[in-house]
Amino acid sequence: MDEFSTLARFPTAQPAPANVNAIVENTLAMFNGRLDGIHVQTFLGADLPKVMADAEAIKRALANLVDNAAEAMQGAMVREIQISTALVASRDAVEITVADTGHGVTQELKERLFLPYFSTKKRGTGLGLAIVSRIIEDHRGSIRVEENRPVGARFVVELPLAGEVMAAVPPASMHNILIVDDESGIRQSLKGVLEDEGYKASSADSGEACLRPCANAPSTSYCSTSGCPEWTVSKLCKRFATSTMPPKSS
Repeated sequence: MDEFSTLARFPTAQPAPANVNAIVENTLAMFNGRLDGIHVQTFLGADLPKVMADAEAIKRALANLVDNAAEAMQGAMVREIQISTALVASRDAVEITVADTGHGVTQELKERLFLPYFSTKKRGTGLGLAIVSRIIEDHRGSIRVEENRPVGARFVVELPLAGEVMAAVPPASMHNILIVDDESGIRQSLKGVLEDEGYKASSADSGEACLRPCANAPSTSYCSTSGCPEWTVSKLCKRFATSTMPPKSS
């Protein structure tokens, strides 16, 4: 019952820039003395860029994959787990591969393996790989299962680089915000607050007055307050539609 309730109440990951090799090593440290009879090899890429990861959540996901690999090799003549890390060819993510020499996976299993409550184990709840998939999704990453050569299966996790995720959200200093209000006090107060947060802010006392700075800085975001009821954001957008590059509204 613990695993069922865990999936239902699983907390959202809190990713931060992290060293993926350190996460792998900390995960394997959890298995000291628990993988008797299994040869574990690591091939960790050198000088890998940091990824966006909740270290504890990813450690839990990798621990599930290692557990899964160990169980898949019960009865196998060769029992070996290989864990590797590398920068993907597109250079926008790091991949972590957990490979085993177990019984492998069929195409049918590949399509169902990450579904909740589906299990190939006699006593499994079917939530281990579902939890792994949930964790990776929370990181905007991906996971897939492939055939290992010559035998077994390999699970490949891809996590986005820290720089790639951060670049998707421009810093405040790259935003120009134009405040439109006919009250000077309101304009100055809002301008001060925004500048304290690192934004570039300017103001105008009417809709017509705001069009010139918008034209000069097309990337400007603007807001119209109740002090200019005749110039709502909707009307500003329509008025500016004749320009070759309209501003963004907020």
